[in-house]
Parts: sequence; structure tokens; C-alpha cells
Amino acid sequence: NDNVEEIWSINESSDMGGGMFLSENLLFYTNTAGDIKAVNATDGIAKWSFKTDGKIYSTPTVYKDIVWCASSDSYLYGLNACNGELLYKLKNSSPVVSSPVCVSDKVILACGDGHCRAWDTNTGDLKWNFSNVKNFVVTRPLIKDNVVYFGSWGNQFYALNIQTGNPEWIWDNGQTNRMFSPAQVWPVITHDKVFLASPDRFMTVLDVHTGEV
Repeated sequence: NDNVEEIWSINESSDMGGGMFLSENLLFYTNTAGDIKAVNATDGIAKWSFKTDGKIYSTPTVYKDIVWCASSDSYLYGLNACNGELLYKLKNSSPVVSSPVCVSDKVILACGDGHCRAWDTNTGDLKWNFSNVKNFVVTRPLIKDNVVYFGSWGNQFYALNIQTGNPEWIWDNGQTNRMFSPAQVWPVITHDKVFLASPDRFMTVLDVHTGEV
């Protein structure tokens, strides 16, 4: 299209395996060299860069002026959105390739170690830890009405209470091959139904309150 023109571009030295997050004209993104970066969304000029010790496939999110992003070095990082200063470095017990979400002064991260954890965004204190996730998580959870939803590579899909971490329900697709798992899924919720499109070639619709098909 002759009416489309490039405004700016950035040439990274490594792959960009995660998504981006835009907040107040700052664009936050990551790369597999382990960098979390912020650039001006108008002109692409770099604002700051923070180096982690592992590759990053996580998509950053911003909550109350803190950038949250996970790295395969097993840490969840909380950085000052304005200058990239390290505020929090929260340990998980295995590499993380999933993405955090924030709600109600909590940052929630489902990991590759069988855990989904929530920390206080004001203190970094652990608020709850759900330790029964089957296999690992790679996606970004969905928040809806005090519940966090996500799937794993263990053929299961979870609905956890945001305040306690207790399961509202867990759905198992009944498959034995993990490649059919609802893991790479970002669900859609509408009309009290959860819609999942998974590699099992089915569109599955679950009751948002019970997890029943």
C-alpha cells in the first residue's frame, strides 16, 4: 500500500520471542539475549534496557508503574517503568517462559515447575502458591471476575481464585498425548462460557462457573 510508511524501526541482535506492552507512550519488549527494554513509542528512541541471566520468551506487563517480566533464568523481575531500576527479583524453581498478569495488587505467574504463584506488587511478598499444575505453562493467563485462567502442557486447564489460589475448577481434556494440551491457548470468555481452541482440533466451550463442557 503506497499510503503505508515506516515510522521507525529497531534492529535487535537476537530473536524477539515475546510480545510487547504499551503504557503511556512507552513500548516494553524483550529478546532472547535476556534484555527487557523500553523505547519511546513515537520515535523508537531507547529509554532503558535491563539485562537478565537467561533468554526471555515472556511478554512484559505494566502495573502501577512497575514492569513485570519473567526470564528463563527462573526469576520474575519487577522494574521501575520510568528508568528500568530493579525493584523486585522473585525466585521460581525452574526456567520460566510464560507471562505474568497483574490484578488487585498481585502479580500472578504460572511457571514450568508445577506452580502458579502470586506475589504482592507493593512488597514482593508471596501471597499464595498453587502447587498442583500438571506439566509446564507457556502462555499468558486471563483474568476475569476474581479468577485467573490458564492451560498447561499436562492436558489441563485451570481456574484459580485470585485471592486464595485455590482452584474453582480444573478441566482435563482426557488426552494422553500432551501435544493436544490447551497450553498455547489464550482463552476468550463471554456469556459465562470459556472458549478454547487447542491443538486437539476442537473448539471446546466450558461453563465459566463449573468447568464442565
